[in-house]
Amino acid sequence: MLQFTQMKQGLPEKKEVVAAWLNRIPAAGVGIAVDYQQSYGLSYVDAKALELLYSAPMGPRQLAEKLQMSPAGITKLVDRLERRGLVQRRRHPVDRRRSMVLITDKALGSSFQRQQVRDLIDKAVGDATENQLEVLYAFLEGLGQELESEGLIKA
Repeated sequence: MLQFTQMKQGLPEKKEVVAAWLNRIPAAGVGIAVDYQQSYGLSYVDAKALELLYSAPMGPRQLAEKLQMSPAGITKLVDRLERRGLVQRRRHPVDRRRSMVLITDKALGSSFQRQQVRDLIDKAVGDATENQLEVLYAFLEGLGQELESEGLIKA
């Protein structure tokens, strides 16, 4: 296991360890699609749809765009997930002519791993000193700006 507190290495080795840990964090939270596939016997596309809906409810058109599917295909996908009790359709809160697709509590129950990662990150941040947080904040702010400028994340 990598240990931050007992590092006696020089700066290049420390950078390598930090990069290794940062690269491992997304893998801990992304396991949700695999979890959905295994828990419910879903196809990859169905599991990916649930993963997208886990982040936020969205309209069928948005979901179709993100999954690169046709409107007819997304309708079938949502119907399939709705029959299994994993999603539900609701009227859009502002535009009643539109609908939203929301993930259900049943599907959220499978997202334990992602919540566990969030809880551990919250604990680590809560235990950090002000000095540590200032350094980490500046580092992550710079990293975030780089990722945004490359189009890898959205603001």
